[in-house]
Amino acid sequence: MSVFKKKALAGIKEKEKQAKEHRILLVDDELDALETLAGMLSRRYDVATASNGAQALEMIRDDHPGNSFQLVISDQRMPGMTGVELLAKSMQVIPNAKRIILSGFADVEAVISSVNEARIYEFMLKPVEGDKLRLTVQRALEAWDLEQQNSRMVKELEAFNRTLQEKVAERTRTLRFRDEEILRAQNQLIVQQKMASLGTLTAGIAHEIKNPLNFINSFAELTQELLDDLKTHLDDDPNLHPELTEILNDLNFNAGAVKVHGRMADTIINNMLQLAQGNIGKRQPTDLNNLVREYTRLSYVGKRAADHGIEIHYDLAEDLPKAPTIAQGLGRVWLNLTNNAIEALTAGKKEVGEHFQPSLQVITRDTGDHIEVTIRDNGPGIPENIQGRIFDPFFTTKPTGTGNIGLGLSICYDIVVMQHLGEIKVSSEPNRFTAFTTSIPKT
Repeated sequence: MSVFKKKALAGIKEKEKQAKEHRILLVDDELDALETLAGMLSRRYDVATASNGAQALEMIRDDHPGNSFQLVISDQRMPGMTGVELLAKSMQVIPNAKRIILSGFADVEAVISSVNEARIYEFMLKPVEGDKLRLTVQRALEAWDLEQQNSRMVKELEAFNRTLQEKVAERTRTLRFRDEEILRAQNQLIVQQKMASLGTLTAGIAHEIKNPLNFINSFAELTQELLDDLKTHLDDDPNLHPELTEILNDLNFNAGAVKVHGRMADTIINNMLQLAQGNIGKRQPTDLNNLVREYTRLSYVGKRAADHGIEIHYDLAEDLPKAPTIAQGLGRVWLNLTNNAIEALTAGKKEVGEHFQPSLQVITRDTGDHIEVTIRDNGPGIPENIQGRIFDPFFTTKPTGTGNIGLGLSICYDIVVMQHLGEIKVSSEPNRFTAFTTSIPKT
């Protein structure tokens, strides 16, 4: 490396000593690229640099606990340790940090297959545009800030609820014969739990936006793969009309899915703004068969359920009348329930083995005054002792650090019960099945 470049990199590292709000670690074995990335970000953020994975891990381990890295950006192709391997190992030390991978086009498939392993927030193709990088970094750090705020809020609410429960227990012991006082204390607890849900409005927005944006990314990747297949077929044999037709049909479906989910993300934000103003939208006559088929199918394709051997079966009632609903809201409910079912089936197949045949059923029924929609899987089931809590805000059985804060089913409950005056219930037997049934009034 030239003396000029060494001086430039030293100048950037000198800026790292200045106290700034967020700390970023940049990792790249190409010093020119490392200098360019640092130059893009060092003016606004506290930037540290490493030229390989081992050096980066050492810096992460030696970092001061009170001032650790909030974001790690790594190149994928590096000697000794790839970017995905580095980011996966960094989770043991800084599990809450955001992670961005930089990759050439040839590495995209490998990175995609390892996204879950390293909990990668975003991967970007090289060369990286400065404005795009700065915007992605800003959003990643905003997401990190929001998660920290949510974590603090959850702890405060849990502490408050514990204190409130202790007070209720104490009052029950001293005033056990005064039913009116006991009932008042219980009502106060219920009100506080409702306030906890309202107090996490920001967290709810982040949780709801996550699903459609994940689908947008997934379908964009699939579209790229199909385009590559199309080019290959054209190069090999221009007369392969059936194959080209099938690929074009898939492209058309994926493009439509990207469009739907892009609009969904915008709709979610608008719905939350309307909710803050006391307006939850207008009900419109809706074909629930079409709606549930659309959203469960999007989840099935977006989660690549077929790759895990999961079969989906539809048992939809004929001549089902239209019901007045807020379609986007109910669609999110069935999308969320289907996502959960597919995740449970995938986990069940890993645990049981290849002889397990995972299956997903979607059923609609006209019960007279209501229309019932059931999403049933033959996965590991939900333990009986927690079935009564799964719709509570912040209750989750998923491991800490997965990004799940226990709001998905709580939001589903609010959409079905509060917005549509319907009912949502769960039925489950361990190692046999889980079924979520939503009941929507016809009028």
